[in-house]
Amino acid sequence: MMIMMLLLLLLLMMMMMMSTMMLLLMLMIMTMMMMMMMMMMMIMMMTTTLLLLLLLLLLMMMMTMMIMMMTNMMLLLLMMMMIIIIIINKILLLRLSMIRRKWMMKRNTS
Repeated sequence: MMIMMLLLLLLLMMMMMMSTMMLLLMLMIMTMMMMMMMMMMMIMMMTTTLLLLLLLLLLMMMMTMMIMMMTNMMLLLLMMMMIIIIIINKILLLRLSMIRRKWMMKRNTS
């Protein structure tokens, strides 16, 4: 996940110098990578987090669609939004895993 963050930051830097076309390509690649990550996570922890991840995928798709229509400044904003969403998702995943662990413990004792 940290690698993803770094990549996103790198992308932000590149945005300052690159043309819009290249930017679009980069963003598409990034979204694909995100989706791959999501798929891996889905395989790792089924059911509870599935909905969350699906929502995130939808968000990514929407981002790409928006990007097609927007300018560079908006692109930057969207990237920031993406990063924030990823962070929130990470926190939620951690919370859920903790809850699940507690629940499993309870089940084991009973």
